[in-house]
Amino acid sequence: NQSLPFQNPDTLNFVQISQNANLNMMLETRKNETQNQQLSVNLSFQDASDQQAGIVRKGSGSQFYNLSTVYNMLYLKKSFNLNVGYNLSYNTIARNDIITHGPIISATTKLLNKKMTTGLSTSYNTSTQDRIQQSSTFNVRLNGAYTLFKSHNLNLTLVNQYRSILNKGQTSNLTGLLGYSYSF
Repeated sequence: NQSLPFQNPDTLNFVQISQNANLNMMLETRKNETQNQQLSVNLSFQDASDQQAGIVRKGSGSQFYNLSTVYNMLYLKKSFNLNVGYNLSYNTIARNDIITHGPIISATTKLLNKKMTTGLSTSYNTSTQDRIQQSSTFNVRLNGAYTLFKSHNLNLTLVNQYRSILNKGQTSNLTGLLGYSYSF
């Protein structure tokens, strides 16, 4: 009655349980030949826990709620797009409650007979745990893309991030990325 070497029984009897829900809504507030404006709202939820030997252990669960809103303004004749948004996340992991929230603003436009796309965005987020601010992050991103020929593209992205973490101080990072792509 010996089992085969690759048929070992599961001695941990471990199961991961998760539930997810997502709701997206979009309202077009203006649409004509010169501009298009929309309000988007996204609400998501996830509940996860671990079960071992048929028992869900205390502190092994987590819940994640996220609310994201964005107002988008597209000016068609000028090839200019402006987004203003706000993000709010609430996480409860074991016995810790964490809230992260903040605004984001971004703008993109096309230049040089629409061969070049440029964009600038900025965001600011703060995170609190049990009503004590743990960190804040400020990002500034500049990007550009240029189409050389029909299939050749050059891309440049610069990101500057300023971050402050409780009991760890402040940091500043500058990241640059230069890329070339060929599509066929």
